[in-house]
Amino acid sequence: MRQAPAPSLASHHTSAAPVSKLAEDRRMELASTTSVPTSGRLAAVGPAASALVRARSSIGGGRRSGSRTTSASGGFSPPSWLIVLVAAVLLVGVVGWATIPALFDSDDATRLAQLIDEAERDLATADAASQPDLRRETLTRARGILLEAMAMEGGAALAQPLLQLADRELASLDAIVPPAAIRLLADLRGFGEAPIAARQLVVSDSHAYVLDSAGGQVISINLSTGKKLIVFAVGEETPLAPVAITYADVSRPGGSALLVADEEGSLWAWSSAGWVARIDFARPAGLTMTDMYFDDGSLYVLDAPGATIFRFAATPSGFSSGPVVVHEAPELASARRLMVDAGSLLTAHEDGSVRRVSGGFALTLSQAGIDRPLATAATPHTSGLAEEIAILDASADRIVILGEDGSFARQYRHEDLENLTAFTMRDGFGYVISGEQLRRITF
Repeated sequence: MRQAPAPSLASHHTSAAPVSKLAEDRRMELASTTSVPTSGRLAAVGPAASALVRARSSIGGGRRSGSRTTSASGGFSPPSWLIVLVAAVLLVGVVGWATIPALFDSDDATRLAQLIDEAERDLATADAASQPDLRRETLTRARGILLEAMAMEGGAALAQPLLQLADRELASLDAIVPPAAIRLLADLRGFGEAPIAARQLVVSDSHAYVLDSAGGQVISINLSTGKKLIVFAVGEETPLAPVAITYADVSRPGGSALLVADEEGSLWAWSSAGWVARIDFARPAGLTMTDMYFDDGSLYVLDAPGATIFRFAATPSGFSSGPVVVHEAPELASARRLMVDAGSLLTAHEDGSVRRVSGGFALTLSQAGIDRPLATAATPHTSGLAEEIAILDASADRIVILGEDGSFARQYRHEDLENLTAFTMRDGFGYVISGEQLRRITF
């Protein structure tokens, strides 16, 4: 069965306006009251329309928060007390900058005056002192004070004259003098395969003898011609190395000879006539031959481990009689060198000190007034002048002279005395090995 067709919409609203007409009317109404374009798209917004809200102008100087004041623009205004404080600090800084350097200058001037005063007192003390060691001590102290004063502003004018005075006085105390003459006698350079290490040097009327510890040998040198000859060395005839030498005017009927002690304690004699032989030696059991010295027909032997000095009288076959103990003392344990002069014993010790034993009395020589005390053992020798003692100081390339009382007298230095290794005296002349050369010194 067919249904009847639906009625048309127009037939129900015949009196209403069309939809398109209503929309057009609405657009026209809006266009008359706003700036929205009628085309349906937003138009560009003008400058006048961009600021919808405007900030009002400040009606006060800002607002306070705590102790700070904030301006309307967001800045910071310091309180008045802070401004006063900053100004005060700046004022103090300016005043200090102007006055503190003056205070420092005043302190420097005071210190300089004190230094000059101290130096003058020391110089006066040194001038009045009779002891050379006290004079050197005070002069050295004054010199140090004056060097400090020289480094200060304005100090040179005040300190330099006093410093020159102190230097002159110290130079006088140093007593450095050159020898009157030095003569070259022989050159040992190139003699043998190795350099010579001269441990001891002894001299006779015609020859010098060098104990070469490096080569384990004894070298004879003719004083007139400079001819060199090995007279004792390790070999079949003399199997042990030499440890000490001394020259004896009479050691056996054959006449004067060089005496050589070997590592075992045996005693040998060598004569300029050309012979070498082992000689009698009544050596006590346990004796160690640290050093030996021949004087006035007797052989003196230093036994450092035993802290004893023995005397052996000469016999026709050597030294066959038993020894006599001439000195015993604990101090001899550090002795390394021995010298005898008319019965007086002189010992040199490993610390550089020198002791004299005479008439039962022992005395350590003071070396008073010396610029640098002796530091190693070296054989002391009597010089024959006013009972003075001459000692080699190899570490300083000098020969030191001590007076009869043991105080420092003077020192000999010279460019030809560099690299000193051995020294001895005979008939008032000095003989040295320096730079592997034998030289004779006239003092």
